[in-house]
Amino acid sequence: MLRKIFQKLQNITSNKSFETNQLQFEAPQVTKIDWRPLNRNGSNFCTHRLVEVATDRVEFRATQGVKLVSLLFVGAGIISLIILQQSGHLSREFLVNGEYFIRFFPVSMGLLFLIVGCCTFYFGTTPIVFDKQIGYFWKCRSEIFIEAVAKNYVRLEKIRALQLLSKYFRDSDGSYYSYELNLVLDNGDRMNVVVHGDSDQLREDAGVLATFLGVPVWDGIINH
Repeated sequence: MLRKIFQKLQNITSNKSFETNQLQFEAPQVTKIDWRPLNRNGSNFCTHRLVEVATDRVEFRATQGVKLVSLLFVGAGIISLIILQQSGHLSREFLVNGEYFIRFFPVSMGLLFLIVGCCTFYFGTTPIVFDKQIGYFWKCRSEIFIEAVAKNYVRLEKIRALQLLSKYFRDSDGSYYSYELNLVLDNGDRMNVVVHGDSDQLREDAGVLATFLGVPVWDGIINH
């Protein structure tokens, strides 16, 4: 069980084998764009959905599934620490008695679950916003914009298209495809928006977002 948990966590930071659809587009600017996946992460379920907040603002918001997974980890961590505290594993003698290493492992696992849950919730609920009134897209918790283009934000006027990609993941529990939505900028650079495992939902959201921005969708998702 623990091995599977660590393998799942490893997927967050490790690079997997990717497969992309080698589509041939007629527009010359499309073939010049990099069609390799931009984001190393992946998921086999829908993590975000597009929400219309106002006529001039749309946001990708975390689904209930992401929040539930986060809360399960947090809850498991808290319960583990409470049980350890009640059993005396977190007593004053914890650092000085001869059973230090025996007690360290369960405590560390409780803390690990708690940290993973908090991090999953924090990063999973990072604001992903397109705002016409402000004139920016941003994927961060700050709304301070100094440049036209930066790592986590860009002016809407620089977005030329939306790019959809497939990528393939394999782990001990099997294999699955994950799908990526990227912004294509006027200089050919790309910026990732979301990655999740529901191609139909991502295509639907991309269509709504494309209408909102007035740009085309370049769909490179493989039909499985």
